[in-house]
Amino acid sequence: MSENQEGAIATLQDTSPTAIRAQNQAPSEAIALVNQGSKFLPYISLGGSTSTLVKQGKLAMGDFAIINGKNFTPIGDSFDCICFGWRARAMDFSKGVSIFDVNKPEFEHIRQQALNGVRKVAFGAEYLLYLPDRDEFVLYFFGSISARNESPNLLSIYEAQESEYLMINIKSDLITNKKEDSWHVQVVTRSENAVTKLPAPELLTTVLHNFNNPKDTEVPEQVEQDSRDR
Repeated sequence: MSENQEGAIATLQDTSPTAIRAQNQAPSEAIALVNQGSKFLPYISLGGSTSTLVKQGKLAMGDFAIINGKNFTPIGDSFDCICFGWRARAMDFSKGVSIFDVNKPEFEHIRQQALNGVRKVAFGAEYLLYLPDRDEFVLYFFGSISARNESPNLLSIYEAQESEYLMINIKSDLITNKKEDSWHVQVVTRSENAVTKLPAPELLTTVLHNFNNPKDTEVPEQVEQDSRDR
């Protein structure tokens, strides 16, 4: 392990990836910090053919963007990140409904709708990612068919973290099926870059508390479903 990574990990003191995965609740004194600023973390969106930003000429097809309310920041067709957690999520975009508990009938209803090809609904794993080069937390919902197929690769890297954090690369790729239809998908691999920066412990604690204790129906108005039918 490099000196930079050792220094970064030392910043979190004794908080190993294994301990982070087991952490379900933040100290009460940290909760006040959670409600500062926006209720929602920014989220990653992949610019596909149905993306509003792509249609408006504001984002290149196949590029990622960080969406924060009505603001967005293009970040290219590849980015490095660290995964700090994941949760199940089912979303009905038409009703502004989001369900996190897989045991609720509403979750299964949305899941079955998505599996049957109903538009504007999705389910999958939602990941809490940290972008070291931006010092920023983001959410990434793997809710499309292609994203759900790729999701195990991200989950396996996340679960492989034990004594040290691993840098993950997520890039876009254009694929074509037998009917010669093409669309962009996410591709997840281990990054060749080392971890050189981690979030401040206090910030990580508050963000994890929010992420691990979601409330149903939390759907920002600006959320846009990636590759709705792919």
